[in-house]
Amino acid sequence: SDWSSDVCSSDLFPSHDIMQSNEMDYSKKTRDELIAICKEKSIKGYSGKKKDEILALITQNLQLTNNKVRFVDICCGIGSFHLSFAKHGMECVFACDIDKDVQETYKLNYGMKPAGDLYGVDISSVPSFDILCAGFPCQPFSNAGKHLGFEDTRGTLFFKIMEWIVYHKPKFVVLENVPAIRSHDSGNTFKTICESIRHRDIS
Repeated sequence: SDWSSDVCSSDLFPSHDIMQSNEMDYSKKTRDELIAICKEKSIKGYSGKKKDEILALITQNLQLTNNKVRFVDICCGIGSFHLSFAKHGMECVFACDIDKDVQETYKLNYGMKPAGDLYGVDISSVPSFDILCAGFPCQPFSNAGKHLGFEDTRGTLFFKIMEWIVYHKPKFVVLENVPAIRSHDSGNTFKTICESIRHRDIS
C-alpha cells in the first residue's frame, strides 16, 4: 500500500483541542494566566517574556483557524517529505537544510526558504508540530562511505534531532536514511536510534 496514505490516515490523529478566535480573548488574560495557558498547551519559550510577547507566542502556536496536522522538515533536501505530506493536507511549519542551493530550490518548490544549520536554530522559536520528519545525513552509515557512524560529526546530527523530539514531543517521528544503517556497527547504531525514540514514547 501507499506508505504515505497509511502514515497520513486521519484515524491516527484525534481532533485537536483548538480554540477559535471568537471563543476566548487572550488579550484580556494576565501574564500569569497566559503562562498557565502555555503550560497547558505545551507551548515553549515563554520564560522571561513580557505579556505581549507571550500573547504573540500563543497566537503563533495555536491553530486558530484550522486543524491541519503540522510537521517540520529537518535536513529537508529538495522536499520529498514536504511533497508527500502536503499532498494529504498537512502544513509544514519549519524546514532546514545546510545546503544553500537546496534552500533556494526548496523555496521555489514550496514558497518557504529553509533555515540553515540545525545547530544554529533556536528550538523554542519553532511553532508546535505533530510530526517531525528528518532525512539526516546518510554518508556516515552508507556502504559507499567510511562507516564512521556516530563518530562522524554528520552522524551525530541524530542526537541533535533527539533534542527536538524531547523538547517538542511530537506525536510521530519519521526518519529517513540508507538501508545500511540497519547493519552498521553490527546493528548497534540502529539499536541506539530505535531505543532513543522508544524511550521517549514516540511512534
